[in-house]
Amino acid sequence: MNLSLVFQVLFTVVFVLSVVLALYCVFTIHKNPHVSQTEKHC
Repeated sequence: MNLSLVFQVLFTVVFVLSVVLALYCVFTIHKNPHVSQTEKHC
């Protein structure tokens, strides 16, 4: 089993998950103005 290939796949999966999570957060904040107000305090 090629180790570099495994790391490449893992990196791609983590990258895609982080992008999806970021987009999900942006969409939920835009849909809910109250959430964006509480997010600014953090």
